[in-house]
Amino acid sequence: MKYIVFLMALSVVLPAFASDEIKFTEFKKTEFSPAQGGVFEIPFKLSKKADVSIRILSPDGDLVRELKSRKVLKKGAHKLNWDGKDSKGRVVADEAYLPVIYAIDEKGRQFKTDMRKTGGEVLENLNVSITPDKNISFRLPFPARVLSRAGIKGGAMLKTLSNWEPRNTGKVIIRWDGFDQDGLYDIRKNKNLSVLVRAYRLPDFSIITSGNKDIAYREYRKTIQLPDWKPIDSSDFVLERNGKRIDRHYYMPRSMNLSPSVQVKFQDKYPEDKQGRAIVKCPCPISVNLDDNEKPQLQESLYEIAFFIDNQFISEQEQGYVPFTWRWNPSGLKPGEHILTVNVSGLRGEVGVKSILFVVE
Repeated sequence: MKYIVFLMALSVVLPAFASDEIKFTEFKKTEFSPAQGGVFEIPFKLSKKADVSIRILSPDGDLVRELKSRKVLKKGAHKLNWDGKDSKGRVVADEAYLPVIYAIDEKGRQFKTDMRKTGGEVLENLNVSITPDKNISFRLPFPARVLSRAGIKGGAMLKTLSNWEPRNTGKVIIRWDGFDQDGLYDIRKNKNLSVLVRAYRLPDFSIITSGNKDIAYREYRKTIQLPDWKPIDSSDFVLERNGKRIDRHYYMPRSMNLSPSVQVKFQDKYPEDKQGRAIVKCPCPISVNLDDNEKPQLQESLYEIAFFIDNQFISEQEQGYVPFTWRWNPSGLKPGEHILTVNVSGLRGEVGVKSILFVVE
């Protein structure tokens, strides 16, 4: 079977703030599993005596935990350990956390090293392939954020495989059963399968946590009781630096949902067959909506709604709004089972998908 693999990479390069008085030194590793009792060693070097603290920040800049030296440290190499828990003693959600280190010397002067504005370099030539067991494989030269989606060339996006999730250096395998977002069918059997992989480098000295199966980052962040969603001002986005492209997603909060939940239903009450599939008739009005919590994000900018039947593009509403009703005529379809797929696509990279089976007699 021939697979079509699309590879794109975008990046960000911004200046960091590093003090000569206190610096991080090379980490022995970049990823650990606090859910399994792991501890991460954060090494650093002082040029003079100082009290030291390290603030562990979420990728959205929230203070998760503060580590303190508890005493004045001498000039030289030191380390503080993080157990992967927040200030409330909870294991943090899987993500890439950012340490910012502070030093206060004997005269009360404060110095810091903050590497949050590094990273984002374009990661090209990732050697994307489909493994013999039909998973997605590629190689990262640096820790990075990865977006991967699968769909049909010229047709619908059907599955988000990695939603700008942090991944460590080296060979990466995205394990996938081949099914679409709704688990209806194995899309790897389609000869026009298309896989998208994009990546940009994480900030220097990022700490990747993994293994927490109890809570995802977006849900975890809600427990910090932060303000509701606020509009994003993209007017100050720097999209190129030193000749390199800068990905807009570098500036966007990680708590932003790029895979919004799409709600699709037949407006008319059709009879169903033994498998619970609607037996549709002409005309066939179809209703599209979004989760109430996700509407404000998409409504900040333009988005479109596209309709596909059996992975063939049929129609679109270029200036989308919800609730939206598509009045469709299924005449001409062969008798039997068919698949309706709806994509809701925003200008900032959001793509939501919903597919449902139906029958024509």
